[in-house]
Amino acid sequence: MHTLEADIFNLNRKMAEDSLECSCMEEMLADAKQTSRISSSSARYEQTVERDTELSNMQRSHNEELQRQRAFQDYRLNELRMQVADLRAQLAQAQRDRDHETSQV
Repeated sequence: MHTLEADIFNLNRKMAEDSLECSCMEEMLADAKQTSRISSSSARYEQTVERDTELSNMQRSHNEELQRQRAFQDYRLNELRMQVADLRAQLAQAQRDRDHETSQV
């Protein structure tokens, strides 16, 4: 009978130890899940930051390209204006020459 009581006592102590170990493991699991959620949130945040940076770089590149195109268009427009002014001057001179020749005839 004495060994039966000792066996029961040992089993109860073992169950208490197992219960404590189980509680510790549940806490560790909860901590691991929380860490996983935090890690996942951090990864999503980092991906968002990377995507925002990439979009910002693309927008800056696009704006720089638009500025280059605008500068080239402004340059070309100024060239065309100078050509028009030159042609007008040539036309005016040709009309004066024609008028001068007509008046001499």
